[in-house]
Amino acid sequence: MPATPATPAVPATAASPAGGQAAAPGVTQIQPPKDPLVERREARREAAAEYKAKKKAAKGEYKDEVGAAKQERKVENKAADAAARQEMAAPKQ
Repeated sequence: MPATPATPAVPATAASPAGGQAAAPGVTQIQPPKDPLVERREARREAAAEYKAKKKAAKGEYKDEVGAAKQERKVENKAADAAARQEMAAPKQ
C-alpha cells in the first residue's frame, strides 16, 4: 500500500478575513454615498424599532397596573367575604 502524505488541516477563516474584503491596517475605508431609498428604509427600520420598544414598555406598565388592581380587588373581596362570614356566624340575639 502506498503511503498518503498527511496534509495539515487549515481553517478557511485563517486564510481570508471575515467578509472577504477588508481595508489594510492604517487605511480608512471610504463609504460610498447611500441611496436615498436605503436611507429611508434604515430610518423607517430605526423608527419602527423605537416605536416597538416604547409600545413594549407601555404594555408592561399597563400589565403591572392591571395586575396590581386585580390583586387589590382580590384582597378587598377576601376582606368583604370574611366580614360577611363573620356576620353570618355571629349569634343573633
